[in-house]
Amino acid sequence: MTRTLSKPLMLLVMAILSLSVQSAYAQVRIDSIDLKAFKIPLNKAFKTSKASSSSCYGIFVLIQAHETVTPGRKFTALGSILPRTLVTNESRSDAWAGALAMRRILIGRTLDATHLAGDMATVQTWLEHLNELAITQKLTWEKPPTQPRQLRATLSGFDMALLDLLGQMYDKPICDLFDDGLSRKTIVRSAPTYNANAKSTYLASAVTKLHQDYPAIRIKIGLDFQKDLERLTAVAKAIVKSKVPSRTIWVDVNQAWKDSQTSLEHLKQIVDALIQVGYQGQFLCEQPTQETDMQALANVTQAVRQWSTQKQMPVKMMADEAI
Repeated sequence: MTRTLSKPLMLLVMAILSLSVQSAYAQVRIDSIDLKAFKIPLNKAFKTSKASSSSCYGIFVLIQAHETVTPGRKFTALGSILPRTLVTNESRSDAWAGALAMRRILIGRTLDATHLAGDMATVQTWLEHLNELAITQKLTWEKPPTQPRQLRATLSGFDMALLDLLGQMYDKPICDLFDDGLSRKTIVRSAPTYNANAKSTYLASAVTKLHQDYPAIRIKIGLDFQKDLERLTAVAKAIVKSKVPSRTIWVDVNQAWKDSQTSLEHLKQIVDALIQVGYQGQFLCEQPTQETDMQALANVTQAVRQWSTQKQMPVKMMADEAI
């Protein structure tokens, strides 16, 4: 004997099944992406060997998204674009045009919202699509980079916003999105950066005020080598006398030394001067040579590795604009 369900009961069962299916296939949909240009005035002009700036310009990327289930969560994810003509070879107008084009690609796309690894792979695919768009953009900047490096800052802003969205969806800090299964505490450390024209006394005083968790002090140099030598010597003296005598000195030359020979001559003088005042920490040198001459940077790196002073005061080279 078979029984048929009453109409009200049938409707209830159908509603429950509908909700179950809807929940099983819940997704997060990108509804809109707002772009907000900003310009923040600086208390003091920030000077490097390449330029001086009295304000910080950028573009906020705000992704608005929602879960397709009802009721579902809503998300606002944030990223920031910091275009710099002398760093990323990105003008403000090119970054804005690129961001508008990238926004059109992402609006309406969905994430699974049930499997982090799958959604991370999806976001990576989206970023590859954005990169393909970036290298086809027609730029107005008079010295655009080679195509594979176009609109790096703009891409970075969307990368940040998408990772922020994933972090909110899965209730994880962004660093844990890249979990490899190992149990460890994630520690992110940085270094305060000082102007290329900051005076010796100011830098020495800054060393004494740095929190002990800062592993390094980063200084822009490249305007005047003799003054740079005085400034770095003052910093080294202050570090030797401080509570963290192993603190790293990190200099950013911003390509000012141009070639390998000049770079090696300047580095040798710096190393001799710093060792003389008792400094035994690590010395990092960022982008001393021209960004277009990777071989020059390689030559400098290879040469300093052979110096007998490496055990006493390790010198390491870093690329920035070159990559």
